[in-house]
Amino acid sequence: MAETLKFSLFADFHYKKQMYAVTYSDLVEILDRAEKEQVEAIFHAGDFSNDYNGSKEVILPLLNNKMGVPVCGVYGNHELECGNTMNDVTKFLTNAENAVWGTKDGKIGDGSIAYYYVDIKNFRIICTDTNYSFNKEGFWEHNRTGSWGAPGENILGNSLGTEQLNWLEEVLIKSAKEGKRCIVISHDSFSGKFRSTSPDAARIRNLFACANSIKKGTVLMAINGHIHTNNAEVIDNVLYLDMNTTRNSWWQLKGSEHYTDEHTYTYTEYEDGQEKETYERSLGLDKMSKNTWYTKDPLSAIVTVSENGEITVEGTESSYVYGIEPPETKWSDCEPKVLSGSWKLEAE
Repeated sequence: MAETLKFSLFADFHYKKQMYAVTYSDLVEILDRAEKEQVEAIFHAGDFSNDYNGSKEVILPLLNNKMGVPVCGVYGNHELECGNTMNDVTKFLTNAENAVWGTKDGKIGDGSIAYYYVDIKNFRIICTDTNYSFNKEGFWEHNRTGSWGAPGENILGNSLGTEQLNWLEEVLIKSAKEGKRCIVISHDSFSGKFRSTSPDAARIRNLFACANSIKKGTVLMAINGHIHTNNAEVIDNVLYLDMNTTRNSWWQLKGSEHYTDEHTYTYTEYEDGQEKETYERSLGLDKMSKNTWYTKDPLSAIVTVSENGEITVEGTESSYVYGIEPPETKWSDCEPKVLSGSWKLEAE
């Protein structure tokens, strides 16, 4: 009988005190749903926190979830803001003791290598880091501390870089020979179909095809965040799932005064992870609220994947908080929901 893996999935939580109106309570809703559905793992596709050092109140409950299930997360492009270093952040990406990192000895080391894989049953969860860019000195460079993207003078941002691509190829071929079923998580997309795509996407799709030519169904899913949109597409027998943001449904560069004093949310102040006080706070007070239209509910998905290629996604239907909708956009995939659906891929 084919094994299955059931997991909770979310992306782009973007937690930082008084930056966005995302709260610890939003994480609790995701974890409560995960517990109710009896998931076997929790995955997130990056941008979990814009300030890891200042966010113990959400980081520790996720990793120490009361279900005791593995958590696998990846770097987004906002993880290194607020002076956070890779040594600070990488250790909080996963709680899995069997994580195999992309270092020479497979151990986490100083955290400067943040790509890894975790085996759960016969599934291999491959977590990539799309935060490399090519600099003028001729080297692949990781996004720097204090940044939310590649240095301005670099090219090919949102890449994996040569060393990580070589590692990914080795892991995929090894997985095919071992009969593992792979789920690949990234922040930027590898689909080539969604609105943001890593410069490495075409090569990565070729690596997926190579692994699947050795054993059909080796790579079943590729999950991304980053775009704050809602898409799914099967390409060459791989399901690409574009996971929507948790609460920040629409973001635009030019701000507007769309939230007023009466538009409040329950805000809890924390210090070093400890609760201080709770009060009603105006949405308009948060730094990025003028640029953001929030969903009423935190968006997540429950995903079930079978070794035989059957995949089911149970998404979330929501609306915009206080009924305040963003200005009309040309993008139909910007919506306050995570899609639901079922797919059957070929596997042997």
